[in-house]
Amino acid sequence: MNVQRLSDIQEEDTTDGGESEINDHLDGFGHKTIGPVASLILLFNNLSGPGVVGLPLLFQQAGWMVPSICMILIAVTTWLASSMLCEAMRYYPQNRGYNSRIEFSTLTKYYFGHKFYIFSQLVFIFALQSVNVAGIIETAQVMDLVVLRIFGRTGGLEFYPHFQWTWAYSGSRGASPFSADIYVLSLGFVITLILIIPMGYFNLDDNMIVQKIAFLIALIIFGEWIVLFIIRIYEGKGNTVPPFGTNVSPVFGTIMFNYAMVVTVPSWCNEKTHSTPINLVMGGATVFGTVLFFTVGWVGMCW
Repeated sequence: MNVQRLSDIQEEDTTDGGESEINDHLDGFGHKTIGPVASLILLFNNLSGPGVVGLPLLFQQAGWMVPSICMILIAVTTWLASSMLCEAMRYYPQNRGYNSRIEFSTLTKYYFGHKFYIFSQLVFIFALQSVNVAGIIETAQVMDLVVLRIFGRTGGLEFYPHFQWTWAYSGSRGASPFSADIYVLSLGFVITLILIIPMGYFNLDDNMIVQKIAFLIALIIFGEWIVLFIIRIYEGKGNTVPPFGTNVSPVFGTIMFNYAMVVTVPSWCNEKTHSTPINLVMGGATVFGTVLFFTVGWVGMCW
């Protein structure tokens, strides 16, 4: 694009600002209320996927070289993909200033036609479900461990190999308090559903209070991990990890799970204020998240 064309578009965006503000009130979705700070919080929360808890083990198994390089490449790719997606939204008809409500399906149908739209929707749904399933399972397991710690046991409806109610006690080990050879609908899973299902009925801007609370909790957890890892290293209980390890197979998948920000970008653009800088906010969230991931991985690999 030449400089003159870019200048024309910027002028059009500026002149459309007042109309965009009016449209915010007329589109049926309420005001655009997510500002720069709230945007950073929202994007960081979606950047922190279920693979975060596996970073220390990943660095231990694969060494520090391959995960570090892979994390940088995926972080840059995530930012570029998100930025290009915003640009595609910006050039959608009558959407300068992001005053319309545009999602993935709308963009793919407009730019690529009906056949690719169907294909992309299937891929998009499967991709979302893979992240959702991993996140729900991890959250349910943690909730079961919380119940177990408070009450000394947690229960679940066992489906296989026997249909019965089963209990798991504090003597259990592993990510789940239940045995690996049984399939259960646990109390932790039910509690998790009760907590998250009502949030699906709210718009993104209505959920920002939950996003802010989740952000604070995430910072506390990251801080606790880093402090504990450093204490272990200071006490001489850590291990030296070489640049290259013995198992690099889980590197790409684990790190990719930590960069799911792009799926939130269209909804965020629809709800952000017009004064929120897109590339600056997305870049800030990506850099902040990557620095935290690096820190957890590097100090945690010496655990």
